[in-house]
Amino acid sequence: MPKDVSNMPLGLDPFLPSATRVTSMWVRGVVLSANLTMGNHLDEILSSGVSSIHALRMLRSHGLGSPQLHIIARSTTLASMSFASLPGGAYLHPG
Repeated sequence: MPKDVSNMPLGLDPFLPSATRVTSMWVRGVVLSANLTMGNHLDEILSSGVSSIHALRMLRSHGLGSPQLHIIARSTTLASMSFASLPGGAYLHPG
């Protein structure tokens, strides 16, 4: 039978008294916010994109060709998309 928590003050968790409340958390590559907005997630995606572009520019400056850069960019993009999707990225693989 569930415990009646209607008389408990807000902010107290009866099941995990030592737990710390957070405002956002990572779940399979997606940032979930307490207020269900996309701001934190978009900030992380943009930051990750800037880092990826910097890495690709560094590889290009060290002599990597366009076909190889395209393979790297495509592979890392698909990997990040499939991580947050269904197990194994079922919808990203043709056939």
